[in-house]
Amino acid sequence: KFCVILLIIALTTAIQHQLTTNESEVKASWTKENLMAAEEMPLLQLNKELKSTIELEKLIDDLSGEKEVIPKGAEVPEEKYNESPYKQAGKLYFEVSPGRRAQCTGSAVSKNVILTAAHCVYGDGGFYTNFMFIPQFRKGESPKGKYAGVRVFMHNANLRGLTPSRDVAFIVVGQSDGKSVGDVVGTYEVTIGAPFSFSARSLGYPGNIGGGEVMIESLGTTGRMPLSGSPNMMRVPSRMTQGSSGGPVTLDGSTSVRGNVCCGIPGLGFFLSPTYDEEIKELYEQASRTS
Repeated sequence: KFCVILLIIALTTAIQHQLTTNESEVKASWTKENLMAAEEMPLLQLNKELKSTIELEKLIDDLSGEKEVIPKGAEVPEEKYNESPYKQAGKLYFEVSPGRRAQCTGSAVSKNVILTAAHCVYGDGGFYTNFMFIPQFRKGESPKGKYAGVRVFMHNANLRGLTPSRDVAFIVVGQSDGKSVGDVVGTYEVTIGAPFSFSARSLGYPGNIGGGEVMIESLGTTGRMPLSGSPNMMRVPSRMTQGSSGGPVTLDGSTSVRGNVCCGIPGLGFFLSPTYDEEIKELYEQASRTS
């Protein structure tokens, strides 16, 4: 019987966690003062996970020729917020611990499902609480409503320590004024097995650009960046840091989301993102089925 239980755990990659059954209480807790007090969640710092200093130096050389052609962080004009691929993105607020509030970036990927980073939902051995998603957030405004998180799905590898290649989470959210978030702002398509290199548009609400009050976009060509223990990672040119965690990495000119802001190495002008495989697809499908 014990072996059977272990086998089931090993075969089940998705961890499901109930967040709340009282959406109204969650929304009421996010007063204007509490929103302003929320700290930007840092990117995962991965200096120790790079295979060698030589690889790091080579990567810097590879990127040096792109500096003149890649905008590494520009404010999205207000008039574009209600257009794809911007309209699906927004700010994700939550409590790390009682009284300690934080913020990341999220995006709608199904009728009632939000994509973000695993380190925005879990840390120090426990799940965070009081999640609220505000699509198209801009300077304190919530033009498309507020959506409370009710359930979260995360890869079980993160229970042993946050894992870069599994730094993905899907949050099932409730409705706002009787409407589902996907019906209000549209959704991205989660793309499985995309190539490591493509023309990408990444979005986020970083504190280092725009103070976390406006949506920031970066454009550039991605490339493979394997880490020890996390081979399926890609680098994304951008200066976005804290607060952008969980933000979508999309194929430019489309609503195909192929990664999310995960990990950072200070001062190098790029972040790392996991690519999505069949195990991430399982997380997404389970979240969509229960939404």
